[in-house]
This record gives sequence, C-alpha cells and structure tokens, in this order.
Amino acid sequence: MEKMSAEELLERYAAGERDFSGLDLREINLASADLEEIQLNSCDLRGSNFARANLKNSRLRKADLSGADFSWVNLEGGSFRDAQLRDANLTGANLKNCYFNEVYGANLSFVNLEGTQFSMYTDLIETNLTGANLKNCCLDTSHLDRTNLTNANLENAQLEDSSFTNACLVNAILTHAKLFGVDFEGADLTGANLKGARRAHEASLENAIFCNTIMPDAITAEEFLELYEAGERDFQGLHLKDIDLSYAYLVAIDLCDSCLTNVNLSHANLSESQLDCSEASGINLSFANLEDSSLDNIDLTDANLMGANLKNCNLSAAYLTRANLREANLENTSLYMVDFEDACLVKAILTNSYGSEDEYKPYFRGADLTEANLKGAEELNLTDAIFCWTIMPDGSIRSDNCEQS
Repeated sequence: MEKMSAEELLERYAAGERDFSGLDLREINLASADLEEIQLNSCDLRGSNFARANLKNSRLRKADLSGADFSWVNLEGGSFRDAQLRDANLTGANLKNCYFNEVYGANLSFVNLEGTQFSMYTDLIETNLTGANLKNCCLDTSHLDRTNLTNANLENAQLEDSSFTNACLVNAILTHAKLFGVDFEGADLTGANLKGARRAHEASLENAIFCNTIMPDAITAEEFLELYEAGERDFQGLHLKDIDLSYAYLVAIDLCDSCLTNVNLSHANLSESQLDCSEASGINLSFANLEDSSLDNIDLTDANLMGANLKNCNLSAAYLTRANLREANLENTSLYMVDFEDACLVKAILTNSYGSEDEYKPYFRGADLTEANLKGAEELNLTDAIFCWTIMPDGSIRSDNCEQS
C-alpha cells in the first residue's frame, strides 16, 4: 500500500486530483483541510487527524478509520460503506445524508446525522451517540444494543424492527418516530419523550425503564387538531387515548395501523379516510361520517357506530362483534369476511351491500337485524341472525324472531 504525506496529498488535490483510494494514510494530519469530494476508498486512515476538515460528498468506502479523529468534520453526503469506525472520534461531525452500514463502537457524540439513510442491519452496537441529531433518519432493522443515545434527537426517525436492547435513551426525543417491531428490552427511557410515536403499541416496551417518560399516547386533542389544520394528513400508527374529537373535521385522514383507545369521534367527519388495520377499543363513532372510507381489517369490537354513515366504505375483514350499528348506513359497502356476530343492526341500511361468493361471506350470527333494510344486498351469510320486519335482499319481509328482538 503506497504511503503519502499530507503535503503531497494537498498539492495533488490542489492540482485537481480527487481519487486517492488505496493509500496508506496512517496518522496523517489533514485537520481543517478543504477536501470536498475526495475519494479515500480502501485507505488506511488509522490514527489520522481530519478534525474540522471539509469532506463534503467524499467517499470512504472500505476505509479503516479506527482511532481516527474526524471531530467536527463536514462529511455531508459522504459514504462510509463497509468502513471500519471502531474507536473513531466523530464528535460534532456533520454526517447529514451520509451512508453507513457498520459503526460499531465509534464516538458519534453530538454528530449531525439528520436525514441519513442507514443501510439495513447497520451495526451501531455500543456506539456513543450522546446528543446526536438523528432527526428524520432511517435506521430500520439496525442494531443499537448498549448504545448511548442520551439527549439524542430521534424525532420522526424510522426505527422499524431495530434493536435498542439495554441502550441508554435518557432524555432522548422520539416524538413521531416509527417504532413498529422495535425491541426496547432493558432500555433506559428515563425522561425520554415518545409523544406521537407511531405504531408504539407494536414495539416491545414491556421491560424498558420508565421514569418521567412521556409516552406515545400523550398527544392531546388540541395538538392533534393543530397538526391536521397545518396540513398533516398522515397519522399512520398513531396512539390516541382518552381524547375528545367529536364534531371534528378530519376528511381524508390516514389512521392506518393506529391504536385508538377511548377516543370520541362522535359526529366527526372522516369521509374519504383510511383506518385500515387499526385497533379501536372503546371508540365512539356514533353519527360519524365515514362515507367512502377504507376500514379494511379494523377491529371495532364493541364499538359505538350508531347512526354512522358507512356508505360506499370498504369494511373487508373488519371485526364488528357486538358493535352498535343501530340506524347506521352501510349502503353499497364492501362486507367481505366481516364479522357481525351479536352486533346490533336495528334499522340499519345495508341496501346493495355485498360480500363474497365463497366461504368468506360476512357473518351475521346472533346479529339483530330488526327493521334493517338488506334490499339488493348480495352474498351475505345470514344464518342464525335475528329477523323482525327485516327487508331481505330479495325485497321480502322476514319476521322469524320478533319475540327475541
């Protein structure tokens, strides 16, 4: 491996050369040097000093930075693919939009990594990320076990299926972060802020350490409505709990994969919205307008949907067991594989609603269809339903169970 001095490198760089790949640059001192777009791929940079240098848009693929000083360096847009960063000091560095796939044991305290797209399975185990800016980063499937993230900013970061086992997240900001499948086993979340974190109900938080921790469901009705009024429509995976959104105007909102616990949406306008795969425990949707919305695979067990407008909705595979749908309008609604067991559908409108031709027809066992209108409905499994002055799909009246209704 050819060795080169700092003086020679700077002279050749000034002459227009940019590719210095494969060189032995151990312990070279290039502190504060302006080396934008330099290529140092496969270089031996062990013990080198690049403190406060400008390396914007540089390439350090497969370089060995073990023990190197890259503190306060500008590496925005750079690439560290397959680089060795063990014990490297990147304190305060600007690593915005950099590419990493292994950062095991590096010192990245106070670095700016905003918007950085880490590759899948990036190894950040035991890395020091104290005070780091990881806002809007993508760290999906990354390993951050035993990593120090004290005071780190992970706002709106994508962290799906990542591991934070025994990590230190004291006073960390995780607001609006995507937490699906994240493992926080033994993680210290003392003073951390998880308000508005997405799909937190699908993260492993059971054995984390909590002390003065702001939880994902801490978002208030006022904060939620302010976000909507400011133009936000994507609320996928949000956890809303014990808030009153009655009469709210929330047209075309996306609440897929959300957890809605004891939320009052009575008389709210949710037309043209998406609530697919959401969990809705204790929800009140009475007289809500959900016309043209998608509620595919939503869990509305025991929900209050009295008088709700579900016209032209997609309710495929929804769970409506014991739900109150009295006087609800389900005209022209897709009911493929819906479970209406023991639901109340008294005076409900199901005209021209439709199920499936196969064994996945909507299931009405024990459902009360007293005075319901099913005219024109197709492919429904009405076995063991309760009929009293019920208008059947063919227009006939059925009153088999008037004494039970």
